[in-house]
Amino acid sequence: MEDLYSILEVSKTATQDQIKASYKKLARKYHPDLHPGDKTAEEKFKQINAAYDVLGDAARRAQYDSYGSNDAQSAYNSNWSGQSAQDPWSAWASAWQQHQQQQNNYSQNDDTYGAWHTYTNYERRSYTKGDYLISLLRNLVITAVCFSLSRFSIIFFPFGPILCFAGIVSGIGGIIKSLHGLLTSSGK
Repeated sequence: MEDLYSILEVSKTATQDQIKASYKKLARKYHPDLHPGDKTAEEKFKQINAAYDVLGDAARRAQYDSYGSNDAQSAYNSNWSGQSAQDPWSAWASAWQQHQQQQNNYSQNDDTYGAWHTYTNYERRSYTKGDYLISLLRNLVITAVCFSLSRFSIIFFPFGPILCFAGIVSGIGGIIKSLHGLLTSSGK
């Protein structure tokens, strides 16, 4: 199996931009539309695409650099690290190892919050008076709609009164929180 770097005509120290530029140049050069019926150009084009599929992705490139290529399947399908289809346990172990490596990369990310960020109880979004005012108006509308529908709710749905009561209680609770935020916030 030919080295993927030599297929793309770049060195092993090439940057991602250099790999991409070389791929575009070679793909244009060997594109089947420019060489109709030429099987060698078609095969070269397939090799170029397969090599770029591995080297164009930073994670796949790192895996290729670490493990190398011992057969054609690993070069063209790096998800299974070149394990044959006859050995599912090795393929599973390799996929699990790749998953663990990705998890370690997320935890070692420069971002202090990792790949995904969620708000916790310790860090809250600061609301402005406009946010509280919008919340107050929304909760007033919810309370008014639920209160007006409560008279007719039993006709349309047996659980209507319960849902309307829950909407009214939720709306009143939101009104209280919004008023509290409006009166105590120091925002704009």
